Amino acid sequence: MESNKRLEMDGYDFFISGDIVDSGTLAPCVGVVIYHRERQEAFIGHFSSMSYREIKKMILEAEDIFGDLSELEVLVAGNTPQEDNGFSNDEELEIYQEIMIEKKKQDEFVMSAFKDGRFDDSKVLIKWNKPRNYCNLLFNVSTGENIADICDDTYRRVYFGCLQNY
Repeated sequence: MESNKRLEMDGYDFFISGDIVDSGTLAPCVGVVIYHRERQEAFIGHFSSMSYREIKKMILEAEDIFGDLSELEVLVAGNTPQEDNGFSNDEELEIYQEIMIEKKKQDEFVMSAFKDGRFDDSKVLIKWNKPRNYCNLLFNVSTGENIADICDDTYRRVYFGCLQNY
């Protein structure tokens, strides 16, 4: 019997066969799936840019449970880039620049965490949102299938399907 679960922001959990997990909206946030296909088990998380420690903790816990990280599949999604649409004052420009610095740190952290040689690069998929897009990711732990529901900032659907094909 399948069980639908929804992630809380800035956290992760361990899921087993039968669970279908909803990432929640990933815009500036990042969704991470670390999946063991043979065992049909996964760690899945929803992280803001301020939760690097939680992502590291999730990776360490996955390593403790699953052992060899190179056997695992990794899916990372979200992280909408910010656009420079002009600013009405220096304060807005300063906030934008701080956001861009945080986003760059987040990009670098994710790349270093999952492309560091411990995971098999051919099993790691990182798909960032396009500007002004939002992603909601559903992951079926029994099958390893995912569905990405991607909308623009007017909530018009721009893609619905497997994230690998986006």
